[in-house]
Amino acid sequence: MLTGLIITGSIITIAYIIVILSIEDGFRKENLSSGVSERSVSVSVIVACRNEESGIAALLDSLTNQHLPDLIREYEVIVVNDYSDDRTAEIVSEYCGKGIVTLLDAKKIENNGCSKKKSLRIGVGKAKGELLVFTDGDCVPSVHWIESMVRCYLNRKGKARMIAAAVVPFDERSLLSDIQLLECCVLMGVTAGAIRSGRPLMCNGANLLIEKAVWEAADALQGGEKYASGDDMFLLEKVKRHYGSDSIYFCLSGEQSLVRTSGLKTWKSVSIQRLRWVSKAPAYTDKWILFVAGLVFMMNFFLLISFLGSIFFNSWILVFVVFFGVKNVTDFRLVHSSIQYFGKSRLMLYYLPLQFLGIFYVSLAAILGVFLNTSWKGRSSIRRSLNNAGRRTASCL
Repeated sequence: MLTGLIITGSIITIAYIIVILSIEDGFRKENLSSGVSERSVSVSVIVACRNEESGIAALLDSLTNQHLPDLIREYEVIVVNDYSDDRTAEIVSEYCGKGIVTLLDAKKIENNGCSKKKSLRIGVGKAKGELLVFTDGDCVPSVHWIESMVRCYLNRKGKARMIAAAVVPFDERSLLSDIQLLECCVLMGVTAGAIRSGRPLMCNGANLLIEKAVWEAADALQGGEKYASGDDMFLLEKVKRHYGSDSIYFCLSGEQSLVRTSGLKTWKSVSIQRLRWVSKAPAYTDKWILFVAGLVFMMNFFLLISFLGSIFFNSWILVFVVFFGVKNVTDFRLVHSSIQYFGKSRLMLYYLPLQFLGIFYVSLAAILGVFLNTSWKGRSSIRRSLNNAGRRTASCL
């Protein structure tokens, strides 16, 4: 039994090391040298928001005060009110007089159900820009955000059709805030490294640029329609499948390309969010994404089994210590590089404790997320099988 455990752990660990090192190598790649572009573009920022009265003003203050160089010839902000029942629409309407902001009401335009994806389609349908930039109602980008994303797109000289960039929570200096910040910094490092190594794994819809024609072509492809959230990941899959991995790039331009957002305030809300992330995994079709997700789960689940098994078999504790140590060494450089890039080196204090807790967290979340129903802003996704009497329900990420 012990021999089989060691062989299984070795195979999983070797594959895990190869994947993590390739991602780390991508993260460390140099940015393309910037240059002066002779081309100018039109840009439409799309914000689909639901019950964001507490943060929408800060977002619109930033979007209406963007630094727009000559390479951006036209600029507009389209906010789609996604069935909000608070003051979101009222606050947005106060900005409409500035001539840049347009408010659309999803309830008046689309009365056949509700979802973020439908709201995004409404916004894109009204957009005039050749480039679409997406963010969320609780985010705050820098005043150079649009310029940074557009320059990154133009510097790729037609090779990139979609540009992703980082989203991290505000640093609120609490235990819950620190854990979310560390996790998001590492996720952004993995996202950047995977994309820049030519094997995209994920992206965040709160900081995304894409050609309008590409978005429309990708949106026409099937995938993820039954889920209330996950529009960003399903879009990534479609663009990757239709245009190739090289069509996606990650912008690492420091604070200028960074979007900050509000962290969740309770442990329960964090747990629900993580379960919701996992819940969409069965709908993914990209083999590389499924392989890496499965590998991360197997690595953590193997460590969990060997740790729990040591309660009954003393020899298993050595197996756990060795493989846990190898995983920590493998992860360390990528984790350290990621949080150092975001200027949060102090978070390394949490590294070892969270690595240990992560064994339980990742394993449990992966299992529960596939079977439990999840919710987003009062909208629950309920799994039901297709039948002749009706369609699978995902009531309105």
